[in-house]
Amino acid sequence: MLDDVLGIKTFDVNFNLPVCQHTRDLRVLELPNGILTLLISDPSEDWASGALCVATGSHHDPIGIPGLAHFCEHMVFLGTKQFPGASYFSDVIAKAGGDHNAFTCGEKTCFYFEVPMTSTKIGSLGIDLNKNTDPNELVFNHTLQVFASLFKNPTFNDSLCKQEALVIDEEHALNVMDPEKILYHGMRLLANKDHPFSRFGTGNSDTLLHKPKSLRANPRSALIDFFSHNYIPNRMTLVIRGPQSINLLTKMALINFSDITNNSYEDIGRHRRRTDVKQFRILQDTWEKAYVGSIYGRRELGKCLYIMSEGDTRLRFLFPCNGIHEDFYFDMYMSAWISLLGDESDGTLCYKLIKEENLASSVTSFCEELGTDDYALVLDLYLTEEGERNIPKIISLLFKFIYNSIIKCPLKRMARYLLELSVSDSINFIYRQTQSSPMEETSKIAESLLSDFSRLELRNILKGYNSWDDEINDGTDPKKLWQLKAFNFIERSKMILSMVNFNLIIKQRHSSFAGKLSHEHSQQPLSLVKDAFYGFSYDIFPLDVSRILKDTANCCSCISFPESNINLADNFAYAAKNNVSHLPCRFVTKKATIFTISRLVDYSKVHEIWLKEESRAEFAERLFVSLRLQSIAIESSPEAFVCNELLAEITGDILRHKLYHAETLGYTWALFPNLNGTVSFGVEISGLKRGFRRVYKTVINVILNIIKNVEGCLSEALTRAKIAIENRYTSLQESKGISKLSTGLLVLLEENACPLDERRSQLELIDLSTLSNYCHSFLVGLKYTCLFVEGTVPSDTAIELYTDLDILGCKDQEINFISQRIRVFEPLTFTIPPGKMLKLDFSGNSNDSLSSVYYFIQMGHRKNDFDVSMTILFSSLLQSHSQSYLRTKRNLAYDVHSGLREFRSSIGLFIALSSKRYKHDMLVNEIFTFLKFWEKTLKSYSTTDFNSKILKPFESYLNSENDYGELYGNDYVRLLTPLKESNTATSNVMCKNHRIHWERIISEHYSFFDVNEDKYKKAKNIYTLTKEEFLKLFNDKISPDSLTSSVIVMSNSPGGNEEVIKTKKGPRLVNMPESLSPTLSGFKGKKDACVKFDLNVQYLPEEEALNFKERKGSAKAKSPKGITKSIFKSFHKERMKSDVDIENRFALSVLSSDEESMPLSYISAEDIKRFQEAHLVKPSQVECRYDNLMFYRDSVLFD
Repeated sequence: MLDDVLGIKTFDVNFNLPVCQHTRDLRVLELPNGILTLLISDPSEDWASGALCVATGSHHDPIGIPGLAHFCEHMVFLGTKQFPGASYFSDVIAKAGGDHNAFTCGEKTCFYFEVPMTSTKIGSLGIDLNKNTDPNELVFNHTLQVFASLFKNPTFNDSLCKQEALVIDEEHALNVMDPEKILYHGMRLLANKDHPFSRFGTGNSDTLLHKPKSLRANPRSALIDFFSHNYIPNRMTLVIRGPQSINLLTKMALINFSDITNNSYEDIGRHRRRTDVKQFRILQDTWEKAYVGSIYGRRELGKCLYIMSEGDTRLRFLFPCNGIHEDFYFDMYMSAWISLLGDESDGTLCYKLIKEENLASSVTSFCEELGTDDYALVLDLYLTEEGERNIPKIISLLFKFIYNSIIKCPLKRMARYLLELSVSDSINFIYRQTQSSPMEETSKIAESLLSDFSRLELRNILKGYNSWDDEINDGTDPKKLWQLKAFNFIERSKMILSMVNFNLIIKQRHSSFAGKLSHEHSQQPLSLVKDAFYGFSYDIFPLDVSRILKDTANCCSCISFPESNINLADNFAYAAKNNVSHLPCRFVTKKATIFTISRLVDYSKVHEIWLKEESRAEFAERLFVSLRLQSIAIESSPEAFVCNELLAEITGDILRHKLYHAETLGYTWALFPNLNGTVSFGVEISGLKRGFRRVYKTVINVILNIIKNVEGCLSEALTRAKIAIENRYTSLQESKGISKLSTGLLVLLEENACPLDERRSQLELIDLSTLSNYCHSFLVGLKYTCLFVEGTVPSDTAIELYTDLDILGCKDQEINFISQRIRVFEPLTFTIPPGKMLKLDFSGNSNDSLSSVYYFIQMGHRKNDFDVSMTILFSSLLQSHSQSYLRTKRNLAYDVHSGLREFRSSIGLFIALSSKRYKHDMLVNEIFTFLKFWEKTLKSYSTTDFNSKILKPFESYLNSENDYGELYGNDYVRLLTPLKESNTATSNVMCKNHRIHWERIISEHYSFFDVNEDKYKKAKNIYTLTKEEFLKLFNDKISPDSLTSSVIVMSNSPGGNEEVIKTKKGPRLVNMPESLSPTLSGFKGKKDACVKFDLNVQYLPEEEALNFKERKGSAKAKSPKGITKSIFKSFHKERMKSDVDIENRFALSVLSSDEESMPLSYISAEDIKRFQEAHLVKPSQVECRYDNLMFYRDSVLFD
């Protein structure tokens, strides 16, 4: 009855939910205008999120304007009739402490956001509100209103169109360097040319600005026309998720989204109200009449695409799944193919390719959704040098495995395999971990709502696919039923995994090996052409599969069918016990999911054991364990670090095969050599509690067997490990842009961060004997052990896990520690002295086409509560202001990164961006200009403004009961990047939270109280903060005019195009063109300009620097340092008192001594050491780990 009054249609669905979502209440409804909506009420949530998906994408692009759909996605965010400010929506999100994003693919465009769920009112965020906006409205309510307005009346401001098109051009410039994007574009090149999938869809400045003009089309008019035709309610799905009641969420959806109107010219009469949820098939209704033929028809099969490209050699098999997508079991067939082809257990195809034949370093299988009812099974291989020379052999091995192990598999064996796969699937879903942020999960659900619900059961919407056991059993004997499923699976495999139903893509530096796959190119080179959008050279030619198989007939094909999963015995009962449908839990409160603290349960001179007892549902049956074995007997050295890396590489190669079946049930592992800059070996393991001990002991025993038997069984393994480590070094050396600069900053500032050149030199020298000696010293020598356990377990379990480490030499060592008076210290962070701004310029690699800048401001020490709280405050402000100014207003880059950066012992702020259009000196200048603008804005605030726009919003953030902000806002989890890890994800939310606490333990920053308690502790420093104190801190630490700030600016130019002159007589001033000269453009408006010398970078006052450039001939008589010093004396005579002060104010960069600027990865250890000694402050050790534990023994860390 209520539905009739409101004009909505509610569908009764009994949802399948995992254990971690047992607190949720869900409702599916159709709004009066036809929008299919899913509402998720969860009283335990601390975040609210929303997502709206539209069944339109790049396949709707007009022929002459590729990228228009993507362009529309960008422009929708930039102002609406009701809220016209271009950055209004992003400002609201940022100042509320939230996030937002969007994506466009061929058939879908999805928009999504999240904000902390607090009692904060929109008027307290310090945003200029419309006169009709109630300042007392809650932030989420207002955000949802603004979000809905994006789809009603976007303004498509003409003046912003050009700017945003250039931003898309920047985005495309990033894609051109991305191997995954290159391979995906390769799939387009192989596709049916009459299908829109074959067209370029991202867009760039040429397709969005120049092409429309040549077609006499106005970009804004094209956008308006595209929006009105495609952004219509019947093509939309909506998901709203939050702690509000399900009825309140229904009201919010109805108020905000039911008035989205249909502006399309098409007949809307056919979009009548659905009476059954199975009538929803939005993608099919939108696209099934738009296509002519499949993406890969018969004419498009049997082809090979060769792409000439730098980087790793990739081989991709593409099996289109035409003709079976309507089968109820299609999802299960795809899951089984992915599992069979990707199985890395002993004797399987992957084991053969990786371990025995050394043809590939990794093999991945997955499903690629190309379009409506167009899917492809993909097998992706990273080839070794041996694999590059033997691609025909890889093809032969694959199809022999398909024929012998799948097509000819006995029905009983295949039936058992599918049954085990079904049980594994049930267990993984029931105990699924939170994989992503709230908005990302919400967007995935909104995307799934576009599916055909006559095939996908709506109760499986959170899973995203049907299961083997979803079909109703009509009384057939289960054994016969599974054999029937096995028979159907094998028949489908004959059709899909056929030698006439695949394409091949090869991404490789040289084409000589690819040509051997074609009869016509076996004796002559390939006919390469250049791609118009990605710029790579390529050729497409027919595969001569019969010749390949004939030439490799003698190839060994002894490949096994995967063995039964022994781990199912422990966990089989889980699936039956917890396979329950959704029951709403209406009386759950946030108190029921409160976060607990980590506490020390046992310690001595040689060990410490930490336990975090969890009460959250997702930890009911799951355990996380991290440990670090730190050698005291072995001194820190490049040799020790590389030996540890080799040990981890070898261990990981064994575990990836030995624990593959455990991984299929959600167990994960990760290896961390040299954790925190120590000579140590770190391990992280997670998984279901039942069976966890077996996996844990397996890892320990593998490590022990390797250490004890290096010379006996690891000669081949060492060779493979050295190649893998060398390839990893090469990847680091060839890294690009912000990622490279961020890593470089870590190497400069962190103690014991051994640079690449030293590691590479040691890698060449290490042989089996060296590694054996190292392992022996590690095993028998003194060790300090740190163990961290997280889960619903007692302290006795943590102690038992510690005793399992006795076999690794961790037993009875305390007496030796005491007698030798050994003290264990953690490496610390070099700090930047007050008053120094260090600018380091590097040249990019040949394939690095962007200019990048990383601007780091040191704020203080991680153990200082005031420093930490102020940095968090400024970080929250920086993120919103920098996005608004640098991204929206100045359009400098596709994405602007900013926020908080934590090192082992210091904390600071950073701004990072990459650009195709601007040189790095211009980007630095823009950052300076932004900081001046930000400073001016802050100074303009009255005391009332300061309280309402800064303190109140931040106070609301501190009051929010969540840790997502901490999780996603910080950079320091990158310090815990594993060298080797399981195939199953170790980057989910639970794992990241675990690593945050683990990093604090090993770095001796014991600020892991209850999340709220920790924030309130820091907030005490903020509640009493005055405007004057706030501005003084900004002036001292952040302002570009500050004489006491501590800053490092790292920049990377594309391709090393800056010339630096070197002479034997001494440094000379560089003669650079005006466009490249930091003196003229890079530091305009900044009092310290930059003049480059061959060996150093020196800072001069801008006015003097300009004159100095004009009279550079007379300057040669003096040393550059002397000239700089004299200029500083004349310029700062009012403020500078002594030579010491002057020395502290200008900076010398001595990281390169060659004629051209060196790439960051080539900087030597001696250069870094000289730089650290000259310009940084070396940290001093005060207390050892044991003393720190004693200091905290009376705190809340202990019982």
